Amino acid sequence: MRDPSRRRSVLLVEDNPGDARLIEILLASSGGEPFEVVHAPTLGEALGRLDAAPVDVVLLDLSLPDSLGLDTVDRMRRAHPELPIVVLSGTGDDDLALEAVKRGAQDYLVKGSAEGDLIRRALRYAIERHTLARRLMQAEAAFRYTDSGLMVFDHDFQVARVNPAFTRLTGFEGNEVVGLSAGDLDGWHVEGPSLTRILGWVAERGGWDGEVVARRKDQATFPALVRVNPMRDPMGAVAGYVAVLTDITDHKRHEAELVRRATTDALTGLPNRPRFEALLAEILEALTHGERRGDVGRVGLLFVDLDHFKDVNDTLGHDAGDELLRQVADRLRRAVRTSDTVARLGGDEFTILLTRIADLADAETVAGKVVRSLSRAFTIGEDEVSISGSVGIALAPEHGSNGEALLRAADHAMYRAKRAGKNTFASAGRDAA
Repeated sequence: MRDPSRRRSVLLVEDNPGDARLIEILLASSGGEPFEVVHAPTLGEALGRLDAAPVDVVLLDLSLPDSLGLDTVDRMRRAHPELPIVVLSGTGDDDLALEAVKRGAQDYLVKGSAEGDLIRRALRYAIERHTLARRLMQAEAAFRYTDSGLMVFDHDFQVARVNPAFTRLTGFEGNEVVGLSAGDLDGWHVEGPSLTRILGWVAERGGWDGEVVARRKDQATFPALVRVNPMRDPMGAVAGYVAVLTDITDHKRHEAELVRRATTDALTGLPNRPRFEALLAEILEALTHGERRGDVGRVGLLFVDLDHFKDVNDTLGHDAGDELLRQVADRLRRAVRTSDTVARLGGDEFTILLTRIADLADAETVAGKVVRSLSRAFTIGEDEVSISGSVGIALAPEHGSNGEALLRAADHAMYRAKRAGKNTFASAGRDAA
């Protein structure tokens, strides 16, 4: 950003000493914003000065000892595209002036016909136009090359323009979208607020961002982050709206993977203890609400502890023990309904959540099935391994209305099954089977 206390500087590239001196006097006069003038009689010297010290604008003669005509503009633009140029010529050739502007000059002045105020105004306007042009160029580059889809709406919520990323994300070409109203696009969203509603909120509140599920041209859907903001003119009035559409499929996939890792036992693929405790709390909360509505369904909790697992680890090694735990997990999954949940608490301890069972007899039926399943021999490599399982049963709400109490009741019942000789089940408040 320019220091407002610093005088603007102009590089005057002019080989005629008299013309150069006159322009210096006109620009230094007090009738307006004065410019600090740096003079160079040749293009080569001018380029050297620019490399040593930057200026705000260049006042460029087209007839120099080392460069003539429009080639002078081209050479200056190639060397310093960041600088605005005002062309200075001894002729009032309109075609030459137009071609100079096409090649990147901001203005064209004729020697001897411009007073100091006109020259200063031309230089100031050249600086502002060049700054605006560069900003527009940068904005256009961002519009064209960003990975996010952009939709520009006019004041009446009609699509005025979309960028190439929008076409890549949605499959819709610009000519299929431009001219449509927000209402025409409402069918593109699957979940989340419609575009019409979003634009209405933006018009009232000044901006909106959130997640939606959007639909592509081929009807495939994808999660997207949408951000919509108003565009304002120099006076602050809303001139339109811009919507930014970002595909967050990879982010969602990564997020889901992080959740899976945090809630899944790495060895068996079962829910881990934190996930089990969260599920148990959710199910018991739902049970409480069901009781209030007169639903008398029950929740069963089986606490499964393997018998003789330590012997396998000690004789065959930990790799064999890990393989045994994976096979136990598979058998437990097959022993229950798809609506039930098997989890691994850690070590050789597993739990099974039984939802919507009628009574304790239903839970004992599943427990018996689990005991029989675990009593069959396992094949670990070339070895046949025999273990068994002791199962404790607790029922909600009879044996506990919260997760901690219910788990404690099932754990105590499991130890009763152990004391009864293992390879069996016991229910809270009842003897082992």
